[in-house]
Amino acid sequence: MRSQIILNGNFLLGTTAWGCGVETNAETVYGGTNGLNTVAEVDAAAGLCQTVLGLTIGNVYRLSFDCSRRVGGCPSPNPTNIIVTVSGGVLTKIESRSNASFALTTTAYLFTATANSHVITFSPGSGFAGSTCGMIIDNIAVSFSPLPIELLYFDASVLNDESVKTEWETATELNNDFFTVERSTNSLDWQEIATQNGGGTTTQRIKYSYIDHSPFEGVSYYRLKQTDFNGAFKHSSISSVEIQKGSAISVFPNPSASHVLNIQTKESLPYTIGVYDQLGRELMLSSYHITTQINLEQLDAGIYHLVISKQDRILYQNKVVLQ
Repeated sequence: MRSQIILNGNFLLGTTAWGCGVETNAETVYGGTNGLNTVAEVDAAAGLCQTVLGLTIGNVYRLSFDCSRRVGGCPSPNPTNIIVTVSGGVLTKIESRSNASFALTTTAYLFTATANSHVITFSPGSGFAGSTCGMIIDNIAVSFSPLPIELLYFDASVLNDESVKTEWETATELNNDFFTVERSTNSLDWQEIATQNGGGTTTQRIKYSYIDHSPFEGVSYYRLKQTDFNGAFKHSSISSVEIQKGSAISVFPNPSASHVLNIQTKESLPYTIGVYDQLGRELMLSSYHITTQINLEQLDAGIYHLVISKQDRILYQNKVVLQ
């Protein structure tokens, strides 16, 4: 989402609304290929700054921009470094590019407003030594970021009927102190079983995992609690699993990169295998007389529910992950 807080963030109006010796041209001047796209350069002679109005104190905002090292007759400095700041000590970052060909790539940072207006500044970093071959900037935007963390998923799955693996991933984090993994036998009464440090404030994707080596037998439930530095917290959605200790059937590997699952069983054949999506829709149902493998190459990567039964008696059921 492009915000209206920044004026002329794509430089289509040239230097309008920008200060600090701003220089704008078509990107072809700086080694790009799009002669219709106007961009700005930050180097030893040119910078960028703009006072952003209309901020709410205490709110979190996302500053994003595209940038590329200038190429085409400009071999140095390499890498090209610029300093990105938000006034009041709210944000100071060094952004670096070493691309050999012109390539605008996006960067984003989060900051918390401490005033109703802040000055956004892009200035040359180290290594310029008077060089006017600098960093090319485009599509600067500031937008409101309402979520303390952006949780992409939280999931729990059984590993060989002996343990439960919990996994989650975040796209962004803001003031995130730590995570707590919780489990329950009834989805009402919860106990904490593990904590992991969070990423603080970041726009980088981070993956986390925890293995519960002493899970409950039967159906149990897992959820994630996320706690901020100020003590505020919230919970994820609930993921359920079923442990059948002493089961006559095991299925591995899980997750499976090949989409082929091996079956290890003491049960006599035949038995029926059903595969279902996360909405419970049947994707496959087959009766097997001789098999030690299930080939699911026709299914896309994702999470599925596998049920193996014999004469209406369920021998095995669990989530399987196809990578």
